[in-house]
Amino acid sequence: MGSKRRKKHIIVIVADTGIGIPAQYCQTLFEKFSEARRTGLRGEHSTGLGMSIIKTIVEWHDGQVWFESEEHTGTTFYISVPKPKE
Repeated sequence: MGSKRRKKHIIVIVADTGIGIPAQYCQTLFEKFSEARRTGLRGEHSTGLGMSIIKTIVEWHDGQVWFESEEHTGTTFYISVPKPKE
């Protein structure tokens, strides 16, 4: 996990070395009730709303969210939001 400061944006980076996201789900990951949902680590049921909610909140702040993933290797998520005016 980390962050980078750019001239006009702050980028938050969160990476893991987990199971990754299968290619067939990458295009729809941020949609409501996405088929990309998976059972939680403790068997929790997923509604498929989490990533959609994250995207909505980031966009409310004029930001963007995207990811890079390789199945069986891990995923890196990026959130970019404008820097507050000083």
